[in-house]
Amino acid sequence: MAKLHLLPVFVTLSLILTSVALALDPVTNIIGQALKTKDFILTGRVYCDTCRAGFETDITEYMPGGKVRLECKRYGTEELTYEAEATTEFLGMYQMVVPGDHSKDQCSVVLVKSSFNKCTETQPGRDRVRVTLAQDGGLLSNNRQANALGFLIDEPLPKCGTLLQKYGFANEDD
Repeated sequence: MAKLHLLPVFVTLSLILTSVALALDPVTNIIGQALKTKDFILTGRVYCDTCRAGFETDITEYMPGGKVRLECKRYGTEELTYEAEATTEFLGMYQMVVPGDHSKDQCSVVLVKSSFNKCTETQPGRDRVRVTLAQDGGLLSNNRQANALGFLIDEPLPKCGTLLQKYGFANEDD
């Protein structure tokens, strides 16, 4: 019976210790800081589709020096509310800080310029990607990762036929 009297004390101490541990936890603090800021960190990648496959392959080349533009347009009116450009680094990655909440906007990252002379063609559906830049989107972090965007090479590399067969795609001649 005496053990039952200690139960409320034990529960109270457990709750206090848990609260202290969460307050000192770096992950909890990072999430808390991200929720306090209004800025988003948007990252993505640009590549050259060396097989004209419409997707990334084992021989895809990531594009340093490629340019993308973020465009946010107001739902219903298509009024441009925010625009920014970024250039990819040596691994084809770009990053931009986007201020403010864009919950009333539709935002897309759009290919602007290729840095490869023989890989400049854009393909509808692979030339832009939508991104959510809203605080009320249900995401805890303000980091946003856009899907990769790709330019098409003028002529597929010679080893693409074998590679695409490996992926289960037959030649058009079959």
